This record gives sequence, structure tokens and C-alpha cells, in this order.
Amino acid sequence: MEFFQIKIVRPGLDRVLFLPERPYLPPGTLRELLLRTGQERVISDDQILATLHALELDHVVIRAGGLDVETDVPSQQARKSVIKLLILNGFSS
Repeated sequence: MEFFQIKIVRPGLDRVLFLPERPYLPPGTLRELLLRTGQERVISDDQILATLHALELDHVVIRAGGLDVETDVPSQQARKSVIKLLILNGFSS
């Protein structure tokens, strides 16, 4: 009989992001929707825009009127949740 040893590694809490099956995004700016609270000054506009560009979603910023325009439009919530996840993990190309 063979036995296997399994090691489960969990990232630190600062690297954990809850991504619900049915996303809810509260009213706020596009920047607030795409970044985790407290990351607004850590992640640059260039990183956000590069990620959106890599995903061919440049139009999201244009449609929202910029990163810092208040919005409560619930459209494309799932897509914005995935973008948030990719930005926080450093995806840009």
C-alpha cells in the first residue's frame, strides 16, 4: 500500500480575494470597482489601463467616463470582477 504526503499551501490574507459566483459591485468609481480597498494608490493608472488594453476592454474606461467618475451602472459585473482579479495579480499582457 502506498501513502502520499500532501502539502496544502494557502496564500497570505493580503493575496486572497473573494470572487462570488454572482458578482455584486456597489456604486462607486471604476477605480474603486476594479481595485481592492487600500490598493488605489499602490496600483497605477498605467497598470489598470494596460490590463484593460490586454483584455481588449479599453472601451470600459471610455464608457464609464474615466477611472474616477462615480457610477452605479450594474452592467458587465462579472467581467469587472474578473478584471479586478487580474489587476490584483499583476496581469497586463
